[in-house]
Parts: sequence; C-alpha cells; structure tokens
Amino acid sequence: MTTSPQTLIKQPAENRLYDFDFVNLLPAGASVASVEHLAATLEDGTGEIKLGTPVISGTRVQVRVEGGSDGALHKITCRVTDTVGNVVEQEGLLKIDDI
Repeated sequence: MTTSPQTLIKQPAENRLYDFDFVNLLPAGASVASVEHLAATLEDGTGEIKLGTPVISGTRVQVRVEGGSDGALHKITCRVTDTVGNVVEQEGLLKIDDI
C-alpha cells in the first residue's frame, strides 16, 4: 500500500515538527517499534536542513526539522520496524518558503 507524501512548508528560520503516521501501513494492533532510517535529500534548490532525534508514539514518528534555504525542496525518508517485525517506509516533502 502506498500513501501520498505529506508536504510541510516552513520558513528558513523556523524550527518545526514533521509527523509521519504509519497507521495505514501497519497491521491492526501494531505500532512502530523502532526507526531504522531517517534522512533528508535535497530535491531542488540549495541548502541543508537538520533533522532532530525521531520520537515514536504509537503509529507515529515525529522529527524536528530546522534550517534550509528559501526555494529549496527536500525529501524526508523515514523507515521503521513495527511491533510484529514488518519494515515499512514513508517519504514526505519539505518546502522552504521565506514569505
């Protein structure tokens, strides 16, 4: 099953939480046990973002995102293992927009 990537828009100076919800990718009753991979890839523009330590809460993973350059587009990839051993992955987009 695939889900459309979530898009978060933030300004360069903002420090924001990005939320991945795996509820539609996990079997009934399962939750996220661990984050196996978390990375940001620059898709368009220039600059880097900083990803904080991921926090697991049930079927969700939150990560704090900071930095970035105006006009940049980043892809954030989060791969997790659930409580029954499945490994699933989601990707999201982060647009930096200095408004």
